[in-house]
Parts: sequence; structure tokens; C-alpha cells
Amino acid sequence: MKAVIMAMCALSVLAAQPSFAQRNDRNGDRNERFDRDRENDRYRDDRRGTRWERGDRVPPQFRGNRYVVSDWRAKHLRQPPRGQRWVMVDNNYYLTRDGWVVVDIMPVGIYAPPPPPPPPKFPDNREERWRARYGHAYTVQNDPTYTQCKRQVDPAGAIVGAVLGGLLGNAAGGRRDSGGATVAGVIAGGAIGAALTAKMNCEDRGYAYRSYNEGFNSGRKGADFEWRNPDNGNRGKIHVIDYYKDEDDFRCSVYSQEVWIDGRREDARGRACQQPDGSWAMID
Repeated sequence: MKAVIMAMCALSVLAAQPSFAQRNDRNGDRNERFDRDRENDRYRDDRRGTRWERGDRVPPQFRGNRYVVSDWRAKHLRQPPRGQRWVMVDNNYYLTRDGWVVVDIMPVGIYAPPPPPPPPKFPDNREERWRARYGHAYTVQNDPTYTQCKRQVDPAGAIVGAVLGGLLGNAAGGRRDSGGATVAGVIAGGAIGAALTAKMNCEDRGYAYRSYNEGFNSGRKGADFEWRNPDNGNRGKIHVIDYYKDEDDFRCSVYSQEVWIDGRREDARGRACQQPDGSWAMID
């Protein structure tokens, strides 16, 4: 009798094993579906506005061309560096690098700061740039004051001294440095020189050139620099209106001039720019 009972118990256990295995299989399938649904729910949450953070990877389903932003300029986004790209998912732009790793985030409608302008492209040779813009280099030989007054009395010491004389000495010696008397030099070339000094004698011009020299090299915009010839009472002043850099990065000054010659006032206005050798050329 005991043997019969033992046999029946063994059969019951054997019969229950397939059912237990089936239950385990069903539980495994249920867990796998749960994990897959939970992952899909996370992606769906992302689509509803959950942001990925820097360092996250963009999921594969958001890497297609429909998400990649090729017209980043129209979207006011900065240019992506080489190997990076913008993608737009929901209400955010994501800048991604290799591996689709997020490196920056920009909400839609918030403009990224514009990229900095490229540095100006100047030729390496400043002398060539000067000639291209202003036609030629201005030297003392172009200045009627020097050619007409170099052998005259110069009580101000400007014509044969530091202002023009120093420039002539540097040119004769082949020096193109920016120090010493060269920086202090002022050249009023051609027609502008003739117009500025037409009513002045050589002594007046010496005093006037010293005021030009002081004015342009002072760096003081809005300042007046006066001169007076004690021998004849002629006088004048230069008013430095402002300074600026031209398109080739040369420093320039806008100025006006008033002179009283024999009691009569003459006015002029012009522009001076600093040449590569440091001298100021009154160019118009």
C-alpha cells in the first residue's frame, strides 16, 4: 500500500513540472514586455518635452534626416564644428558630436548668439596696404612747406627740426622704424598742404606744424592746439575732432583748422592718417 502511495506522488510531481515551466516562461515574457514598454514609454516621454542632458546619447529613432537640422543659419543657430550636427526633437535643438552625444542644448525660439565676425583679412605688408588705399607714401619731398622753407629762418624748429627734419633724416638714412622723430612727424602733402598754408609765411608754417604735431600725437579728441607767431601776430589753432581706424586698420584723425593772417580768418577741415613709418599724413 505504501508503495502505491509513493508511486502516485511521483506521478503528481512529474505532471506538475510542465505547468511550472510554462508559468516561468510566461513570467519571463511578461518581464521582457514590461522592460520594452518601459523603454518605449521613456522615449515617448522625451517626445512630450523631457530634455536630454549634455552627455546623453540621442536614441537611434531620432537620428534620421527628418531630425537633423541642415539649415542652422535660418534657425539662428551657430555653425556646428566639424563632426557635429544639430538635431531638433520636440521643442529643443541638440548639438551632438560623434556617437550622437549631446554637447549643447538650445530651446526652439531662443536665438543662439551669432558667431563672432571673422578677423579682417589684411595683406601682410603694411606699406602695400597704405599705397593701395591712399595712392602713395607721403614724404617730406611731397610737402610744399619743406620744399619752400627748408632754407628759411625756422624759429619754431619744426621744419628743419623734429617735425619735418627728423622725417627727412630717417628717410635719408634708410630707417623705417616707428620711434624717435618719425612718430612725431607730420606731412601735409600736395594740394592739401598748399591749401592749408597758402597765406602763411615760413615762420607761420613752422609754428603751425608744431601744433599739428602736438595735436595728432596727443590722442586727445575734442582738444584744441593753438599757435602764434610773436613777430607778426598771425595765429591759429587745430581742433582734433576725433580718431578712428580705417578699413585697413590705419589710425586716422578728423580735424579742423582756423588761422588768422593779417587779421583775416581762414577755415579748413580735413583728415590725417598715420603712415606705416609712424608719420602723420594730412591727406585731405
